[in-house]
Amino acid sequence: MQPSPHDPLTEYEEYIGFYLEIGMAITAWAHIELALYWVTSTCFSKSNRPAAGLGFFSIDNFRSKLQFADNLVRAKYTSGKHIKDWNELHGQLESLAKIRNKLAHYHVMSYSNGKPGRRRALLSRIDKPTRFKQATPKPPSSALCIRDIMHARMRFAAAAFALEFLFYRMMRRKTQLPASLAQVRDAPTMVWLTHQMRTILTRPH
Repeated sequence: MQPSPHDPLTEYEEYIGFYLEIGMAITAWAHIELALYWVTSTCFSKSNRPAAGLGFFSIDNFRSKLQFADNLVRAKYTSGKHIKDWNELHGQLESLAKIRNKLAHYHVMSYSNGKPGRRRALLSRIDKPTRFKQATPKPPSSALCIRDIMHARMRFAAAAFALEFLFYRMMRRKTQLPASLAQVRDAPTMVWLTHQMRTILTRPH
């Protein structure tokens, strides 16, 4: 029997959705790194861009990649709208990188008796113990649950498209992609999240 659209997220749906959203978030982050390279490539001549790409992607640490890009962009675009847009994006990327690190390094903890949407969580390896013993264990406020991960993925995707659109403007190119792709949406509600998970899980193959 299929659950009603108004029924809470089941434990099975949450289990599948939790790991699906982690994978989609990491994929969205890969788009950020690619779009960051595109922006960086505008600081090189066409003939030097392949070598610049080799240099950029040989940098393992994202913060170092971002610093590399920042130095080049500021050297080439000293004033005007491009540098203003870059400054805003640079701040966003610094903030989002912290979330990406949590997705990559936090460990998974299960809370089978928890509320829908908080049965599985990503937790810091070292977290402060709770002051009071809990009758039903639940994730701490610092944990990343499915709703947090989905919102992170949405923020990553918006930042990636914002970088991509900046690249097009720097290259004086037009794009058919809608500007709305770069707009950050609010965190999803559990009703919306549940609907999305059920749509994916019941879609015919």
